Order: sequence, then structure tokens, then C-alpha cells
Amino acid sequence: MDSTRERVLNMLGDVLPLFENMKQINEMEDLRDYGMDSLNCIKVIIELESVFDIQIPAELLGLSSVKTVRDICKLVSEVIEDESGI
Repeated sequence: MDSTRERVLNMLGDVLPLFENMKQINEMEDLRDYGMDSLNCIKVIIELESVFDIQIPAELLGLSSVKTVRDICKLVSEVIEDESGI
């Protein structure tokens, strides 16, 4: 999960306008405080799919799935497990 978290943090630094000092963020902190909105949510989903080579199911698209760093890491892990059949 550490490499997943690091990759997620790097990606968020590129997408969210106010996301600075990413190593210090609490994993449960609401990303809307860093500029997450519906448009950035779409950008985050697209980047997650690209960075992790996954396809996020339509029912998981939306702000509720990417509200915190922990939510994003969990989403990525679950999609990877589903796709690999684990």
C-alpha cells in the first residue's frame, strides 16, 4: 500500500491546485479542502486509470470514491484485486 499511497500522492500533486506538502497530509483529510471538485474528480479518475493501468467501474465514479487519500488508495486496491481475480 505504501507504493500505492506514494503514487496517489504524486498524482494528486499534479491534479489538485492546492495540494502542497503532500507527505504531511492526513489520509482522512477531505480533499475538497485542496481543490477537489467534480471536474478535478474526473481528472483524478482518469489519472488513476492511467497510472495504475486499471478501469474504474462506473458505479465508483464520483466524489464519494475519491474524497480522501485513504478512499483513493482503497479504491485502487479493490479495482486491482477485482481485475486480477484475487
